[in-house]
Amino acid sequence: MKALLRLVLACTLLFAITACDSSLRNREYVEAEVNKTRQDTPKPVDAATTLIKVDIEGDNVVYRYLVDEEQISIEDVAAKEDIIRNELKNSIELNEEYHQFAEACVGAHMSIVLIYTGNTSHESFTLTFTPENLAG
Repeated sequence: MKALLRLVLACTLLFAITACDSSLRNREYVEAEVNKTRQDTPKPVDAATTLIKVDIEGDNVVYRYLVDEEQISIEDVAAKEDIIRNELKNSIELNEEYHQFAEACVGAHMSIVLIYTGNTSHESFTLTFTPENLAG
């Protein structure tokens, strides 16, 4: 009985170490990708939106966008939340690089946060994708 208990404890400890190591590798991958993306900012996304900053804040990968409010208002961006969510999910499914990044975020238990800020009103709209959102 003691041998069985030791085996169970050893397996549990090995699983915990492996899970922590995997989570750490995923986080290191996310950090490396964020550092690469950071070098390319600011970066126009479309006629109205520019990625101005990307950072890791705790367990969040935070993308900050500046929106040209002469092109679209923050209220209109917020009204398109479902479209933005669907487009991001489609991009993750269709683009291997995005898919790998999303999987690493899930493995590292990190969320992706998109913050859109108007260039004149300075109002913001925030969209969060939890690991559960990214995995599903």
